[in-house]
Amino acid sequence: MLPEVDAIVVLAGGRGRINSAGDVWARYRELHQASGVGKIPVLMFSGVGHNVTLASLKPQFRVGVASELTDQDVLIESVSNTTLENAAEFVSIAQARSWRKILLITS
Repeated sequence: MLPEVDAIVVLAGGRGRINSAGDVWARYRELHQASGVGKIPVLMFSGVGHNVTLASLKPQFRVGVASELTDQDVLIESVSNTTLENAAEFVSIAQARSWRKILLITS
């Protein structure tokens, strides 16, 4: 059983983090669809670049994950440039959305 979280957060920069986060998100989605229990967390990327969109990230996900993700499932923060700025922007967004529990994907 996965712990209930409001968001799966990726602070960009490490190889494979985007794909790994997608796989974790897909597992939450599968469990929710199978049981109807729990919620599917938002998949948030912080500091991925100023022109990044879900469409530009999709090639980094497994095909089955990429085909399921929609703009409503993903939040892309593209203002920050450093890990410290990634974290600060994340905190601001988390507070605004009243997120209490997150799963951080990092290397």
